[in-house]
Amino acid sequence: MTTHVPAAAPETGRPASTALPERRAKLLAALAAQNLDAFLVTHPHNRRYLSGFTGEDMPPLDTAGVLLVTPREAILLTDSRFNIQAADEFADGTVRVRGPRLIESLAEQIRALPVRRLGFEAQHLLYSHYEDLRKALPDVELVPTRGLIDKQRTLKDVAAGRESTGDTSTLEDLNVLAKLRADED
Repeated sequence: MTTHVPAAAPETGRPASTALPERRAKLLAALAAQNLDAFLVTHPHNRRYLSGFTGEDMPPLDTAGVLLVTPREAILLTDSRFNIQAADEFADGTVRVRGPRLIESLAEQIRALPVRRLGFEAQHLLYSHYEDLRKALPDVELVPTRGLIDKQRTLKDVAAGRESTGDTSTLEDLNVLAKLRADED
């Protein structure tokens, strides 16, 4: 099911309706540079940053959902308890309810797509999930990445802070600061 919701009022804390596609476009550009066909987002903060979905869970449970980003679509695979919330909040993507076993449901979604190389958040995917995905998807190369989304979020956070304080730093200053923060990881 694909749902569309209007841009939220500022007091909701939701990003503007144009921010999410722009964020995913930046991620897709990074994926293209690494010859990745899709990207698996498992960290709740990164999932929210790219989808707007605020469902809360504590890693490593991931019951609220995982996000699969491809050039053609973004799929939020979620637990049935979050289906209504996900449909309301995920403005421009596809929401699918997963079965009782996350990895089986995820592998089914990936098999239905033209994915040969799947990037994932190396710091946020459980090793047991990695092994299960590797077994379930023998024809898909699983490619660990570090900080792709975190770097985007850092730039956004720095720019937002600059706007709120009236700081006139240049974009170069912001890029240096973002690199320093990324190198701390």
